[in-house]
Amino acid sequence: MKSGLVLILLLALLAPFVSPAQDSTKVRFFVKGSADFWITIDGKLQPLSNIQRITPGEHAIEIWSPMHLKHKGIIDVPKEDSVSFYQELKQDPEYVAYLFEMDKYKRKIFLGRTAPIVVAIAGVVTSPILYFSRKSWHEKTVIEDFKYEYFSGDASGAENTRARYQTANALFFTSLGMIAGGIASYTVLHKWVANLEKPLYRQENPFTFEAFEIGLNPTHRVPQFGLTLNF
Repeated sequence: MKSGLVLILLLALLAPFVSPAQDSTKVRFFVKGSADFWITIDGKLQPLSNIQRITPGEHAIEIWSPMHLKHKGIIDVPKEDSVSFYQELKQDPEYVAYLFEMDKYKRKIFLGRTAPIVVAIAGVVTSPILYFSRKSWHEKTVIEDFKYEYFSGDASGAENTRARYQTANALFFTSLGMIAGGIASYTVLHKWVANLEKPLYRQENPFTFEAFEIGLNPTHRVPQFGLTLNF
């Protein structure tokens, strides 16, 4: 008799903990398009997990993820042990437009600032090398011309040396042109680049600010702050 009473008392004590589990269904959410998302059920923010326990019946659901359109709908939860819910989020068209505008902005920055600097630096680096190459081929040209004129040297050899000297000469002056052109382009385009407006993407924020608190961490003895947000 006593053991029966003890069993009844145990069941009575465990009933409040067992019944909620029986009155709710485990819902696994599979959201395509983003790994980071927030879910509200009937206006209440759910824990950050793709597995939620929801009471059977129809519920208003919202799913929000950065750079995606917010999904609003109705979820009908059956009275079962577990079910799955699949939803695909659509990317925000304004975010897609922002990506295109950002690409255009980066190209303008490259053409107006990066490219002139790179060209000028390339000219500065190569001009000394090309100068000594030009000087070397100039000396060889003088020697070959002297041989050809006074010692009946090989005409083709003299012409070949002269052609290489002209090439080295052209490359040297090209490097000087790169320095001048890079500096001039940077000077002319500097103001245009400075006035470029960087594209911005401002998505509607579903969170509302409710409270802000500043305190001192008792363990580490450093300042800390906390925010309270509502979805």
